[in-house]
Amino acid sequence: MSVRGEFQRVLGDCLALLDAAPSSGTWRAALARAGERVAEGASPRSLVAAAEEVLALGDAAPPHAFATEADSRAFAERLEHLRAICRVVVGR
Repeated sequence: MSVRGEFQRVLGDCLALLDAAPSSGTWRAALARAGERVAEGASPRSLVAAAEEVLALGDAAPPHAFATEADSRAFAERLEHLRAICRVVVGR
C-alpha cells in the first residue's frame, strides 16, 4: 500500500471512531480537512500539507469521552499510527 493509501486508511479509522464519540469537535473537523487534502487526484504536495495539519494538532490526545475504554484505546493507537505516518511524510 502506498503512503497516501495508508494515511487515508488510518485517518478513516480515526474519523470513524470520532464519529462514535459523544463530542468530536475541533479534532474531527481538523482530521476531516486533512482527509480532503489527500483525496484521490490531489497533488503529491497535498499529502505533506495534510500531514503537517495533523501534526499541528499536537501530541496530546483529544479530550473525548468515548463510550468504552476499548474505543478510547483503539483511537489512541490509531492516532499514534497516523502521527507516525505524518512524521515520515514531513521528515521528522
